[in-house]
Amino acid sequence: MVVTVMVVVVDATIVTCGHCERYGHEKARCIQLYPHLMRPRKVELRRELGMDDDLPAVLLMGGGEGMGPIEATARALGNALYDDNLGEPIGHILVICGQNKKLANRLQGN
Repeated sequence: MVVTVMVVVVDATIVTCGHCERYGHEKARCIQLYPHLMRPRKVELRRELGMDDDLPAVLLMGGGEGMGPIEATARALGNALYDDNLGEPIGHILVICGQNKKLANRLQGN
């Protein structure tokens, strides 16, 4: 059985741009002034990540407080989202690893 897991390693998140921080603009106003800060549309993001448009997706993240065995949970979800009869995945799992590069490497099989 093949378990396919997409791993996202996050280094930083931009909340507002420098201009809006200096002038005290709200986040919503920042996006109006600087449309490049808008989030990509769902379809575009799925394509960028190589996801099938027709398959559901599960997002797994644990945060810094320690949700428990994220790796085991990711593998269990990966197994549940794989159909042995079809020989292919029936869904995607995206794991947010934060800065935990060791976990990301293990999940990606590196």
